[in-house]
Amino acid sequence: MIRTLTAHTMEIDDEEAAVTEILDQLDLDHQLLKNSVGIISCHLDYMEDEIVKIISEKLPFDVVGINTISSATAGEADQMLLALTVLTSDDVSFAAGLSDPLGKGKEGLIGKLFEKTSKALAGKPSMALVFSPLLLDLGGDVLVNQLDAASGGIPLFGTLAIGMTLKMSEARINFNGDVWNDRLGIILLSGNFEPRFSVTSISENKILKQKVIVTKSRDNVIEEMNDMPVGAFFETMGLAENGKISTITIAHVPLILDYNDNADPVARSIMAQS
Repeated sequence: MIRTLTAHTMEIDDEEAAVTEILDQLDLDHQLLKNSVGIISCHLDYMEDEIVKIISEKLPFDVVGINTISSATAGEADQMLLALTVLTSDDVSFAAGLSDPLGKGKEGLIGKLFEKTSKALAGKPSMALVFSPLLLDLGGDVLVNQLDAASGGIPLFGTLAIGMTLKMSEARINFNGDVWNDRLGIILLSGNFEPRFSVTSISENKILKQKVIVTKSRDNVIEEMNDMPVGAFFETMGLAENGKISTITIAHVPLILDYNDNADPVARSIMAQS
């Protein structure tokens, strides 16, 4: 059994008030069980002003998380909200781990992270929570595939960090208060629980019917569509100018990709144009 505790604050200008508000809501002396771990989501300012670090230092367990464009707890949601979730249990154990710096050609570090973190658990990992910044040369599919191989196929659930602008450097993870834009954070779970997932897909009537063939690609980079450079192709759709894809396209127009592998199509966002 896992008990979930939540707390939030919007005291971005007063670190003492932020810590007090979080600790008062959690009531750790009466609510905390044997094993615990924390997950924070917040605006980037909470990281840069070290409020995340101060809160993490006051908690008696590991804390992992991301910055994002909006956070929520029960009854509260706001762009400037810092949300903390605590998973606590007597019969489920948690282990948090941080990778070495990642980048092109460093995929093997992901498996090493899983192996190292697994050793801190009392039993075999049954599920992993994954927190990643935006990595231009190491796409999300690579992260998932590496973790899937290292873990033997245990369920993975996680998220990518995102900032308020399109700068990839603003997408960061936190690990016990330290902030990174090139590392992966994970939480492994083991014990008396059974993870279950609910999955849905994008409705067909919400998808534009413009079908395109990706004619040249490299890893997570699309180089040609319909035998045209990507920028030139998007110009034909009015979504690029002089070969440069518009900001609104990158931010709000996902691609629905069918890999012709008899699996359902998947949504993929445009992170950047090189």
